[in-house]
Amino acid sequence: MEFLVQLLDLLQDDTVTLATLADAVHEFPQVALHVMRVSNTPVFEAGGPVETLDDAIERLGLAGLLKATSVFAVQGMRVSPLPGYSETGGRWLRRSLATAAIMEALAYEMSEDSVHAFLVGLFHNIGEIPISRLLSRIRPRIQSPDPIDFLELAKLEREVAHTDHSKAGGQLLQAWGVPEAISGPIVSHLHPMLSGRFRRFACMLHISRLVSPCLVYPEEWTVDCLAIPVRLLTICDLRKADLTASLPAAVARYKGLSGFYLEALASA
Repeated sequence: MEFLVQLLDLLQDDTVTLATLADAVHEFPQVALHVMRVSNTPVFEAGGPVETLDDAIERLGLAGLLKATSVFAVQGMRVSPLPGYSETGGRWLRRSLATAAIMEALAYEMSEDSVHAFLVGLFHNIGEIPISRLLSRIRPRIQSPDPIDFLELAKLEREVAHTDHSKAGGQLLQAWGVPEAISGPIVSHLHPMLSGRFRRFACMLHISRLVSPCLVYPEEWTVDCLAIPVRLLTICDLRKADLTASLPAAVARYKGLSGFYLEALASA
């Protein structure tokens, strides 16, 4: 996570170059190895082998490097099983990847920053990690409700831990120095209509979380995940057609991400 925060800080500088990023990556051998692996897979639209770190970074570019290292950071935080929850670390990671994939695809349809959207989706449930550690000490275990009902999950968290994953996640990211443009929508995504200047991305995140079970649990979920309330779509200034059009790209991205990262998780 230290590298990710450093990378986000570097990217605030409009004059940052790939050479500067390469210098930063060289300081973290595990990150460098991961960047080399990712650059030689189809996950980030790479093709053909690369042999040097500089070539790997050039192939990924700024956006690809940020996404690859972000997923690497999140993967390293997963705990299996997740203490305090009835969900394994693998399923937790799948939810993160699916939500990030939908956010990214939606951003393309809505002419928003796709990398920003990807990161918001990826980190949206990171608050479950500190909550799970609290629960593991006081012993109650949250039996995760229906995977689509994250509002009910947040209610259970507040009853047991006196906070929920959105607030805990936002506070954790702010403590790490992650920009408010990413942490803000996460804090407010449970009630996006009250999220003020973060409403656009908070809305996108809320809807992405509603849709994500279609990607993560296709064999378990039979209800139409696209049955999003019209009022919510109106508040989010989102057309049903945009959501439908974004799904094929989201499914393809999720399959690539989950195939690569969950294989790495299993062998870790």
